[in-house]
Amino acid sequence: MEATAKATEEQSKLLLVEAHGALRMVTLNRPKQLNTLTLPMVKGLLELWSSFEEDPEVGCVVLRGAGGKALCAGGDVRAIYEMRAPPSDPRRVHAPAAALDFFAVEYRALFRLHTMTTPTVAFLDGLVMGGGCGVSINGRFRVATERSVIAMPECGIGLVPDVGGTRFLSAMPGETGTAMALTGRRVSGTDARALGLATHLVRSQDLDLVVDALAAVVAGDECGTCIGGARGAALTDAVDECLREWESTAGVAEAGDLAPNRVLIDRWFAFDAVEDIVAALSAAAAAATAATSSERQLAGELLSSMRAASPSSLKVALASLRRAVLRSPVVTVTGPGPEPLQSSTLPPLALQVKRSSPPPQPPPPELAACLRDELCEVAAALARDDFYEGVRARLVEKGAGAPPAWNPRELADVSEKEVVRRFEPETKEVEVVVRRFEAAIGLAPAVPKVCEAAAWSKRRGDGGRGPSPRL
Repeated sequence: MEATAKATEEQSKLLLVEAHGALRMVTLNRPKQLNTLTLPMVKGLLELWSSFEEDPEVGCVVLRGAGGKALCAGGDVRAIYEMRAPPSDPRRVHAPAAALDFFAVEYRALFRLHTMTTPTVAFLDGLVMGGGCGVSINGRFRVATERSVIAMPECGIGLVPDVGGTRFLSAMPGETGTAMALTGRRVSGTDARALGLATHLVRSQDLDLVVDALAAVVAGDECGTCIGGARGAALTDAVDECLREWESTAGVAEAGDLAPNRVLIDRWFAFDAVEDIVAALSAAAAAATAATSSERQLAGELLSSMRAASPSSLKVALASLRRAVLRSPVVTVTGPGPEPLQSSTLPPLALQVKRSSPPPQPPPPELAACLRDELCEVAAALARDDFYEGVRARLVEKGAGAPPAWNPRELADVSEKEVVRRFEPETKEVEVVVRRFEAAIGLAPAVPKVCEAAAWSKRRGDGGRGPSPRL
């Protein structure tokens, strides 16, 4: 009982809850750490979101970050780094049990958020990275501002895009999500709105007024409020309309470079082998003709980011994104069919697809299955050196020491077998965690193996993509 009381007290300090009539505002409160997530925080979010969903007096939930610099800069990976067993301990080659607990609870919280019928609104104000994307983009409404800086930088620290990233990144227009996943490229609020990561764009200075406006909306009878009754589409639509009214007053946020360069991004990241993407970027960065200096610069920057990332993470991330697309329903496409070309760098799993006219964008894949795969992938990463090397170099020493010693160091040395094995539990301990997670979210344990080239080609139609669907 004492331990439970202490945990609850810690949660109340890390998660501030305010009631504005039927609206509940949750503030992530670790401003000095840019509101990075800890185990008590994700446990608290799971409990809060569950209680809000069950409470007929709650009509809307708003999430924001304390300190004015970030909604959330991700999970506290430095704390996870410190959980690793010492070199003399045989458990060093396994994912730390405490780290697995954190990710399993975090993913349960994200699934709870995603399945809520109560309208949720996240303010993507300031830094939103990794786990910050998870606690926001998996919800119903995401409000970007001119201060938004959104990224999924996991490959740069030897991890893989997770927190439902394989779902929302693969649902982005064209290959913009692939580019974000493999390069860690940051996007602005304007780009986030254009790419579907954000549903609205509002001035940062207006967010407090937006809270007041939302509180008034959910308290009104005209929206079909949930107070004392069943919440329905009318309430969600009213929240959406309220946010759109504030969006109309927003100033123009700084533009990024992914959405405006969609044609180039689709061309460079159209492949299913990381080596082919690197080759395309290398050619574009070195082109002396048929390219502007800005195109060469962008290709060079994206290439540099990929070359600095873990080769294993890059390959697992790309395979995970392509695998996720297979979970979307097959889309009937009219016009020219696919014209696949066999890649020279990998066996059949890695297939190069030539683009023609884009078909409709398929619906996003199922989040539950994506989270299950990501839990296996993260557990595998935590059992290998790359994650600890990446965190040491990038977050502990912050570039002052040696660069990460990736193992393997080259893309060519990461085998397809090594990639495929990361989609399933590698140890009994991990399998127990995965099975408990599946049971907690109601997911059947049977899942398809990693996609084969033929299935991937069939699902993708002619390989192009259209506008982003509603996430």
